[in-house]
Amino acid sequence: MLIFLCVSNFAHSLTSLSLPKKDLCASRKLHYKIGKNGYYVSWLESKTRNLFLNWLDARNWCRDRCMDLVSLESPLEMAVVRELMKKCKF
Repeated sequence: MLIFLCVSNFAHSLTSLSLPKKDLCASRKLHYKIGKNGYYVSWLESKTRNLFLNWLDARNWCRDRCMDLVSLESPLEMAVVRELMKKCKF
């Protein structure tokens, strides 16, 4: 299972990246805002809590909504996500 976070600060097929979809961008939901970035957390919504996607499909889900999939690149980033998951009782 790939849980995903989408970040909104970025200026469907299995082989290519999606372009943003205007209607989905306008109606996107964000759970957290840190600085200029807004975050959608998949496990907080019933529609996406049990959504199983591979990495590219999860990235396209985000891109459809004018966001991008977050990649965790450091132990600190992983710790932040781990704490968020604990708070959410995931």
